[in-house]
Amino acid sequence: MITHRQIEAFREVMRNGSVTAASEYLGMSQPAVSRLVRDLEAGIGFSLFSRHGSRVVPTPAAHEYWEVVERSFIGLEYLDQTAQRIRAGGTTGLSIATAPVFAATLLADSIAQLSRRITFQDLGTVQITTLPVVRQVALRRAELGINMLSHHQHEVDLIASYPVGYHAIAPADHAFAGLSEVSLHDLSDIAYIGFDEATVTGKIQGRWFSTLPHGPRYVLRSYLATVISAFVLRGFGVSVVDPWTAAHHRMAGGISRPLTGHEKMNVALIKPLGARLSTTAQALIQELGAQIESHTTA
Repeated sequence: MITHRQIEAFREVMRNGSVTAASEYLGMSQPAVSRLVRDLEAGIGFSLFSRHGSRVVPTPAAHEYWEVVERSFIGLEYLDQTAQRIRAGGTTGLSIATAPVFAATLLADSIAQLSRRITFQDLGTVQITTLPVVRQVALRRAELGINMLSHHQHEVDLIASYPVGYHAIAPADHAFAGLSEVSLHDLSDIAYIGFDEATVTGKIQGRWFSTLPHGPRYVLRSYLATVISAFVLRGFGVSVVDPWTAAHHRMAGGISRPLTGHEKMNVALIKPLGARLSTTAQALIQELGAQIESHTTA
């Protein structure tokens, strides 16, 4: 029979990377932790680690099993944290996971609008993370997620998705000021501030530009749209961003124009599988939807 202690030992070996570190965290001897892990392996019928002297390496099965274990532990930890907040007389608050591109624009604007109807005392503590969104929501570390639609979406419930157009941004005195809209071909051979190739947006734009005879000249890359906007404002080049970053770019003195001839950005609102949303989360979803829909025709 699998015991809680065996699962706890396995979890800490996975989290800490070694039996030594896990034993220190649990306050147990190394042989005791190793024995618990071996007993777990015997109970479930497959190996969790390959042994190389004193070093252990998780097997593919261990990573798959750990996902399930983490969901169970995160659920218990969330219940404990919620009980502590209620005991202290506070509200349960709201935890949100969001892609960085939406954190300082869409989400901030939506919470600002929501706070006009719901006071922060009623709203409770809002916790925001930009760690991988689908994983945070799937593990129930976040009640609500805001992300670009991805193939991992089956791990969570999709509340809604919205296609929105991208916008080209430039300094105020740029030639784009004379255009009503910008095409991909207008970006050929032009100084460009792009997203890092490891980001979803960076990969999407890389596909766009690979279809052009001459793509833009990258002079700088960043993970963050706000950083990209800052460098565009200072004359380092132009870029293509989401409509919320484009709106903030205009407020800072730059210009933006709708981008034509490209695939749209699909903004997805997600929640943990089977979860019931709090009243606060439902209110925020309505506000997010209103904010997104105001840009779907932009």
